[in-house]
Formats: sequence, structure tokens, C-alpha cells
Amino acid sequence: MRKLLAHPEDTAGGLMTSRFIAVTEDMSAAQAIEQVRAWAEDEDEVFYLYLIDQEGLLIGLVPLKRLLLASADVLVGSLANRSPIAVRSDMDQEEIAYIFAEYDLLVLPVVDDVGRLVGVVTVDDIFDVLEEETTEDMYEMAAISSEERTGRPAAGVVRLRLPWLLVCLGGTLLAGAVIEGFDDTLSKVLALSFFVPAVMAMGGNTGIQTATVTVRSLAIGQGQWGLVGRELRVALGLGSILGVLSWGVASWWT
Repeated sequence: MRKLLAHPEDTAGGLMTSRFIAVTEDMSAAQAIEQVRAWAEDEDEVFYLYLIDQEGLLIGLVPLKRLLLASADVLVGSLANRSPIAVRSDMDQEEIAYIFAEYDLLVLPVVDDVGRLVGVVTVDDIFDVLEEETTEDMYEMAAISSEERTGRPAAGVVRLRLPWLLVCLGGTLLAGAVIEGFDDTLSKVLALSFFVPAVMAMGGNTGIQTATVTVRSLAIGQGQWGLVGRELRVALGLGSILGVLSWGVASWWT
């Protein structure tokens, strides 16, 4: 319990359980199975045994199925998967959730700064993390503070949302000023004014698409600069296609 309390709750150390089966290379399969039997009386599921050396360093994983199918006198060390995927105890929970999803894991060993096995994170532990991180991403997509909750007083909600809406209002007023600069053109070719709502709507729609993709990509750890370059190319392509289509419609209309 002290080990768990020593770590922030949003890290691997805060999520992990310190209950796991550790075995050494010189143990036989029969000895390991007896250890599983004794340990499993108080546990629901066992997926792996964790192979450690004399200093407690994690050196491999032994799948339970492989252990059960092995001869009784086979050494556990020969059954292990070497160089297992493991995380540091200070790794953020969002990165851990990404590793679970990337490698389809059921459990993930947690080690300290020198590689000693200190606990494991199970897939059940990560479900709540996925829900929390998804909720956080949705808040960010809508430019809403994660501090906002359903039961928060209305005045507090207004204070949290107002800054972003003021920025949005400023952008809208700036767009209006740009349109005003073409007042003479619009007055001469009235049909062009019919396209103003379409331009405004397309700007909002593409902005939502970009914001959604950006927030999600950052959440799963994709590179920021590569993301910016790709979104610029996407914007250029979409703008060119929609611009040509709009020009064709406007030419036909006028």
C-alpha cells in the first residue's frame, strides 16, 4: 500500500497492483504450478508468471498456458518470453493506455528506475483510464475546461467558457471586417453575397475536423510537427478542390 501511495494516481505506480507471481530461472514447472495454486486461491485470474533474477530485475514472462503444458521437471527459465514489454512506475496513464491498445495486452509489468519488478497493471485497471482520457479529449475538442462538471454552478461555467468564446467572437468580427472591405464588389455582383454563409459554414466545418483529428492524434502520441505538416497539405488540397467547385457554381450562377 505504501508503494502505491508513493506514486501519483495517474501514473503506472498509482494504477498497478503489487500482487503478482514472481519466479526464478532455477524453479521447475512443477514448483511454479504449486506456487500458482497457492496464489490463485485469493485471485480471479492468472495470465503470466514473471521471471526475475536474484536482484528482482524483470527478465521475462512465462505464459500460464505454456507452463501448464510443460513437463514437470522443465526449468521455468526455458519457458519464458525474454525482453518483455514493461513500463516505468512514473509513466503517465495515457501512455500506458496507448501501449495496451497498441500491443493488445492483458497485463503490463511495472518496473522501477533500475528495472526491478514492482507491480503489474491489468486491462481492467486501464478501462477507467480510457474513459477518463476520452472524456478529457472531448472537453479539449470543445474548448471546455476539464474542471467543468455537470454539478458546477452556472457562474463557474460562464467563467470557464467565456475566454474561448471571446476569442471566437473576435475571429468572427475580423471576418466581418474582411467582408466589409469587399463591399463595393458585393454591391455590384449581388450573387456573391449568397456564398458568404457557405464560406463561413465551410470554415467552421473544416475547423472542427482539424481540431478533432489534432486532439486525437496528440492523445495517442503522434508527432506534432508531422501532424501540422499533414494538416497543412490536407487544408491546401481541400481548399483547392472546394474553391474550384465554388468558382464553377458562381460562374454558372452569375
